[in-house]
Amino acid sequence: MPPQDIERSVMKKMMNVTLETYKTQCDSYPFIFPKMGTYKEVKDEVTGEIVDKIPLNIVEVPDRLAPLLYEQMKSKGVFIIPDNPEEFEEAKRQAMINYLNGRLKTRISNHLMQKDEYERKGSTFQFTETFNEALRWDKEIRHVLNQQKPMRESGSFLDHFNAEPLPEIREVKDETKASEFEDFAKSKYPPRRMRPVKSTSELEGANV
Repeated sequence: MPPQDIERSVMKKMMNVTLETYKTQCDSYPFIFPKMGTYKEVKDEVTGEIVDKIPLNIVEVPDRLAPLLYEQMKSKGVFIIPDNPEEFEEAKRQAMINYLNGRLKTRISNHLMQKDEYERKGSTFQFTETFNEALRWDKEIRHVLNQQKPMRESGSFLDHFNAEPLPEIREVKDETKASEFEDFAKSKYPPRRMRPVKSTSELEGANV
């Protein structure tokens, strides 16, 4: 949270929808965005029972800094909570999509580039815990979002014009298994293509 000397007359609430905790600075003030599911327990002074849980992944920030923080943190899954409660779920969904296509995608791509480099040198790449975790989070987020509503809708010209289906068009189902991390990674994040090695005849021709 920002120091107490920040003017608190007008505040905005920001929320972190990821399982990562972030520390950042904005206008020289430090901010911490705890991961989703982080709570402060409020206990009854007499009985000691937990009477409430305050979510700590919701952080109050000065209104003037909120837009700057959002630009800084939106690819990491942090968003400004709308004033209208009816817009909250859609804003939260968009924050998860931003994280999926931002920080998480970058993490996976970096791992795959490293894997590609290892294999180019003839070495064996070890799938790290953080790599498998990132791939699992990618699958889980896509599953959650698609259960709410499709992340991507594809139309059909045949439906639009009331036409008969083409005989050669067939539906292809994705049979990727959740445990096959490497196959999943290749399908979602293909590795870089290396330049093809020149044949012996091409190399000899270049030396003539």
